[in-house]
Amino acid sequence: ERVLGYVEFRKALLQGELPEFTCLVGPMVQETYQSVPALREACALSISNHAATLVDDIQAAMESRGLTPAWTAQSLAL
Repeated sequence: ERVLGYVEFRKALLQGELPEFTCLVGPMVQETYQSVPALREACALSISNHAATLVDDIQAAMESRGLTPAWTAQSLAL
């Protein structure tokens, strides 16, 4: 329920024009990936830290349903 609730929350944010809901970090890292290593690393940290907040809920969902997929809760979160 928590994982699905998170997905629903993220879907609800998709309102208005693209700049109103677009993630700042994703486009920033796309534009500067090769030219600004420090910014690339900061963006990776931001994305990874957010993904880490989802891992426990994904793991719990996997365990509650007896899933043993080839992917991990960490890889799905990322």
